[in-house]
Amino acid sequence: MTPKTKTSRWVVAIIFLPALLHVAAFGSSIFRSGAIPFGLTDFILILALVVYLGAALVAIRERRFALRFVLVTYSILLMVTAAESFLRFLAPACPENYPHYPVKRVSHASDTMPGISGEISWSVNRLGLRGPEVDIRRVRHRILAVGGSTTECLYVTDTKTWAWRLQDRLSESLGEPVYVGNAGRGGHFTLNHEYLLRHYPFTDYFEWVIVLAGINDLGRLLRNDYLKRSYRVPEETLLGTAKLPYYRSSVLYRLVSARLRGDVVVQDAEGRWIAEKREIRRKALSHGPVSDPPGALEEALAVYKQNLRKIIASCRSRHQKVLMLTQPTLYRKNMPDHLRTLLWAHVNEKTVYTEEVLAFLVDAYNRAMIEVCRDEGVDCIDLASLLPKDTSVLYDDCHFNVSGCDKVAGILHDFLLTRLSTGKGAVAASGKAGTTRKSDSLEPDWDFIRTSDGKMLAGGLMASVFHGCSPSPEGEAGPSMALGATSQAIITCTLI
Repeated sequence: MTPKTKTSRWVVAIIFLPALLHVAAFGSSIFRSGAIPFGLTDFILILALVVYLGAALVAIRERRFALRFVLVTYSILLMVTAAESFLRFLAPACPENYPHYPVKRVSHASDTMPGISGEISWSVNRLGLRGPEVDIRRVRHRILAVGGSTTECLYVTDTKTWAWRLQDRLSESLGEPVYVGNAGRGGHFTLNHEYLLRHYPFTDYFEWVIVLAGINDLGRLLRNDYLKRSYRVPEETLLGTAKLPYYRSSVLYRLVSARLRGDVVVQDAEGRWIAEKREIRRKALSHGPVSDPPGALEEALAVYKQNLRKIIASCRSRHQKVLMLTQPTLYRKNMPDHLRTLLWAHVNEKTVYTEEVLAFLVDAYNRAMIEVCRDEGVDCIDLASLLPKDTSVLYDDCHFNVSGCDKVAGILHDFLLTRLSTGKGAVAASGKAGTTRKSDSLEPDWDFIRTSDGKMLAGGLMASVFHGCSPSPEGEAGPSMALGATSQAIITCTLI
């Protein structure tokens, strides 16, 4: 029998060095931010660390095992480092706290989306917002659109999204530049919106904030994942992860984490994935749809209202005007088959809700928004009641097609035109008065654009627009006022 050879101290030190560096970096993350979100991936990494230490203690008992352990460990670390370096080369870093990477992508729409066809240009400017390049200091009226995928308009070409159309219409009507920056990102809900408004470097430079919300907060209820998603808000909302564990800034980590999570939808540039999701819903219907709303609805609505109030308070702290929009959908009772086949959202392989239940739930969230706006004295347009529930507006459950974006832009244009022309809600051109921010230097420290392939007011119909005027002492609505010269809509504190 060969006698055991004692492992030298330097080999032991090399073995335990990766674990010590990990613990030190993790502790530094906690020290910088005071607390960090903790999820399943973090637990798996801690478990892996324990396993590593256990294996290391066994390996150091004999020199030959220890040397093999060192060889395997550092080979793996070398491969991970090489993979991370390669991925970072493909995806260059950009400043922290931006909604999107700067990019210009051109694709062609598939046949899965009624009302969308042809070439889709998807551009993000140097401010990290979907929209044209702009010197924000030279634009008098600046509007920030915040929301999820129904704001982002992933499959609508740049100039036909509702944010871009609103910008063009207002600029033409006012005879001066108007900028509408689109900060929408698919999957974002009210916690993401509030976080973005607090941490996006250019928030202070916008005089108006438009918030289209509700559908993804409903998704949190139906998936029962509000708490899990709330932990991930910092890393999912804006680029850059300075206040998170060091490994979450890794491109490799984000790719693996997204792959392992079941709540991530992989969206191709053409929209073909939608057909796959519709097929999942069709198969789930064979198991029997759920015809009762979730029991936690009232609690979820209370949280939704609280989050909306946080958004309002955040905007008021910067002297910004807020305009909230309810969420239109196709959902309704006795839905025709040609519309029912377009649905795919809020379903997994075994659970699917009826259209009647979904219509009830969306209406509950929309009413919750209206109630908050009434109580807080904030402007709110009830898009859900103004737009038809058909393919002239939507190509699936809730996403606008080209025609729908044009209708939304028309409604917002007629409402905002009077407000902007009278100067209501304006802020200082350099941002919040008396405040100096990191974003006072408006030139980002990167300049690359990377290309890859990959009822309506303007129409003259009656519309009900909820206006955030202050309620009277008796709790009744304040006075009404006309909206625009050509519109028959009435702005009032009571929904018509």
